[in-house]
Amino acid sequence: MNRKTLSVALLSLAVFVAVPLSAMAWPHAMPTSQLSQEQVTQMEKLYDEHYAATAPLYDQIAQKRLELRALAPNPNVKPEELKALSAEISALHEKVRALDETFYDNLTKAGLPCYGYGRHGGFHGRGHAGYGYHHGGYGCAYGR
Repeated sequence: MNRKTLSVALLSLAVFVAVPLSAMAWPHAMPTSQLSQEQVTQMEKLYDEHYAATAPLYDQIAQKRLELRALAPNPNVKPEELKALSAEISALHEKVRALDETFYDNLTKAGLPCYGYGRHGGFHGRGHAGYGYHHGGYGCAYGR
């Protein structure tokens, strides 16, 4: 058996093993197919509200980061200006975290799955921040 054939065989075996393992990687996540139509509708409403509340904050964070990156290498910029921009970015992140906590609490109160959201995770809901996928994990109450 030559080296190329062996490499292809090992790669095929790795993919063959990885696919089922990745399906089992997030056992705590409940697929939406196990939810009633009312629960799916309620979940989509909560996600949409959360996205509408956080998207402008993420846009502001991106804008402030661009400003900071543009100003940081300039020797004529005072350190106080850079510190102020950093403080603004931190304040925006804190607003996002507060909205996230409210979102997680609302999901928990409604008895809906959180797909691993919580203090150790981030919101990657439908279309949020361009990701469009969910993370599996420990659920809403983990780490609180």
